[in-house]
Amino acid sequence: MLKKYRRCQYPGAIAFDVGRLQPEKLIGARVDLDEGTRLLTMMDRFPGTGVTIIDRFGVE
Repeated sequence: MLKKYRRCQYPGAIAFDVGRLQPEKLIGARVDLDEGTRLLTMMDRFPGTGVTIIDRFGVE
């Protein structure tokens, strides 16, 4: 959780504090570990936009 600081100390934290920034919009895809390793070999081609998140690691 974002610690609340005095606004004059950390003005960049204000945007998170009031909910203006939405970092989840930077996520382009969520993949499993197998797909993530395949995508690593394609890093020089930029096959999509945004950040790819590996969020599944094993057999479900």
